[in-house]
Amino acid sequence: MRKFIDRNYSRASWRRTRSALSIALSMCDSTLYPRAPLIEAYWWDGHPNFGDALTPWLLRRRGIIPVHAEFPRAKVVGVGSLIQFIPAAFTGLIWGSGLISDAPVDLPRTEVLAVRGPLTREAIGAVDSVVLGDPGLLASRMLPRPRVRYRLGIVPHGSHFENSAIADFAAQHPAEVTVIDVARSPTSVIREIASCAAIVSTSLHGVIIADSYGIPACWTMVNPLLIGGDFKFLDHEAVVNPPGRTRRFTFAPDMTVDQLMHNATRADPDRVSAAIRDLERSVAELRLRFASNSTSPLRSWEALVARKV
Repeated sequence: MRKFIDRNYSRASWRRTRSALSIALSMCDSTLYPRAPLIEAYWWDGHPNFGDALTPWLLRRRGIIPVHAEFPRAKVVGVGSLIQFIPAAFTGLIWGSGLISDAPVDLPRTEVLAVRGPLTREAIGAVDSVVLGDPGLLASRMLPRPRVRYRLGIVPHGSHFENSAIADFAAQHPAEVTVIDVARSPTSVIREIASCAAIVSTSLHGVIIADSYGIPACWTMVNPLLIGGDFKFLDHEAVVNPPGRTRRFTFAPDMTVDQLMHNATRADPDRVSAAIRDLERSVAELRLRFASNSTSPLRSWEALVARKV
């Protein structure tokens, strides 16, 4: 079933259906419609992945109706390693996005409201006052933490979900360890991460969600190696931890649960709290910028029909 979904997820008909359902959900929410501003935003929608889907999930919970839009219609670029995809002529806003690697990108007409971390900020030449932090850090402000059910949660990147070493390790400890499928909805994945006492991840957003809830976490690199290597992890670590600190470790399938949990540590709580405060301020700025965008039915459906797929 998962392979079927992966194969068909990016089809135009499926993408339009997801957009229509998203708008319908917003219009049925009395806290959003008809007062909330509408934002045509770009987020990666090529395959099912909760990290890529955080942009609409977060915006809707902060009183904004998100509509997926490709360039050049998009006015905002959201969560994920997306900056390298932005056209040089883009005149919209960057909100919490990051780079996939340290290759510099020149965006002279783009306004930067927030970026994932200081490595991205430096590579795009943004000013020091730009908000730093991945918006996924806001998750704990939107969903209360459930009771802890597992000692350890493993969050594989989508390309690592069928990694045999990870699967074998989890199978040896079924009562203590859960493997979390990032191809599900943000709500489902966030709740499962938050139900673990510690997190081991090859997915950046597995670490980010753990940090949002103050859950000890660590990360590792396994084959196939991710594009950009460890750049995005170090970008995030530079926001939530003191300079030079990293929670990277080398995974070995013969490790015990205790050994893995020993590698997991909490991000600096003061730094996380500061990043969350700044990100909340950036969301308020987004609402203010787009407050004049009417969310009438015609406006919403015109935005959907006009988007390119």
